[in-house]
Amino acid sequence: MRPARPPILAIDDDPFVLEMIQLHLWDYDVRTARSGDEALAILSYARPVLILLDVNMPGMDGIETLIQIRKRSQLAGALVLMLTAKADRATISKALAEGSDGYMLKPFTSGNLTVRVRQMLRKTERNIIEL
Repeated sequence: MRPARPPILAIDDDPFVLEMIQLHLWDYDVRTARSGDEALAILSYARPVLILLDVNMPGMDGIETLIQIRKRSQLAGALVLMLTAKADRATISKALAEGSDGYMLKPFTSGNLTVRVRQMLRKTERNIIEL
């Protein structure tokens, strides 16, 4: 029996980026959302172990989306990796202060995205084992 594919939610307003994430992370159960509002609607019933979140999005930006995610107790175990082109210190510091578990810059390659996702998911596996 094949183990379940870990669920991931990728949030980005760029459909090309979402397609690339799905292509590169083909071995995972990747769902996508094109806005913070759409992501929060999905998160009302879905429980991903990892959320990939862009900062620059129209409407609710990634930092505000992160804040809303961290307010939901049912998502307490979900890891959030900011995946964005926004590289200024203030944004990185704000994301980490609001509960992001990591920060990765675009553009990304298949290799570095896959490695980073595996590293993040190992944290979840260790937490489950330690319980």
